[in-house]
Amino acid sequence: MRPAHSAAAAAFAVALLVAGCGSPPVARSSSSPAAQVSPSAATASPSPNATPSGVPCQTYEPLPGLCVGVIGRIPTHQEYVAMTAAGAPAIEHSLGYKDWSACSNGENCFRVSPEPSGMVGTDAGVLNGGYGQYPGGGLGAACWVFLYRDSGGWHFLNFACAQNPGFTPGSADTGTHVFVSGCANYRTTPSLTATVLGCLAKGTVVNVDSAPVYAEAHVWWQLTGRGWMAHDYLCEICRV
Repeated sequence: MRPAHSAAAAAFAVALLVAGCGSPPVARSSSSPAAQVSPSAATASPSPNATPSGVPCQTYEPLPGLCVGVIGRIPTHQEYVAMTAAGAPAIEHSLGYKDWSACSNGENCFRVSPEPSGMVGTDAGVLNGGYGQYPGGGLGAACWVFLYRDSGGWHFLNFACAQNPGFTPGSADTGTHVFVSGCANYRTTPSLTATVLGCLAKGTVVNVDSAPVYAEAHVWWQLTGRGWMAHDYLCEICRV
C-alpha cells in the first residue's frame, strides 16, 4: 500500500515551507522486541506539564490526529535543541539529504519544523519535519523522527516520511496499521513482563491515545480500548 497525498500532508507543507519530491518511503520489517527485562517492570507516568484531557488541539499535530496538550506536551527549548541534534543528522544521513541550513538552490534537503513543534511523553518523543527542494515549492513528504531519552540524553530511534496518515501511530481520525509477522502482543502496561491482554494480526487498524513511553529498551504507545504495544509494530514505514 503506497502513501498518497492528503490534507495532513498539506498542513505540514504550510508549517515546513519545504518543497519538491524525494525518495518514497521504504518499509522496514519489524522484529519482535527482545526481552531485555530489567529487575523491576517500568510503568507509565504522566508527562510533565501535560494539559488535562478535553483541551482542543493546538495549531498543529505532531503525529496525524494526535493533539499536543491532550496526550503529551511540547518540548521545552532545551529539549527541542537536544532532540534535533540527536535526530536530524540521522534522518539526513539515511535520506542522503543535506540539512536545510546548508541547502543550495534546487537541492532536496531536510528540515525540522520550527518551534513550537514536536511532542514529549515519558522519556520518549517525536519531532515533525519534512523534506523538499530548496528554497520553496510543493511538499516532498512530511516526516516524523522518533527518539528516546536515557541517562545519556536523547537518542535517535527511527523515522518515517509519508504523504498521508495511517502508517505511523495516530488517533481515531487516522489510525495506524499493525505491522508484524504473525501477531503483536498488547499489554496492561509498557513493560515486557506486563500481562498480555491480546494479540493483533498484521493489518489490524488501531488508534493511539497516549504520548510515547520509553521503558525496557523500547518505545511504547497506548492503544485506544486495548493496552500498550511496542513501537516496533506500529510504524510500518519506519526506517533507521
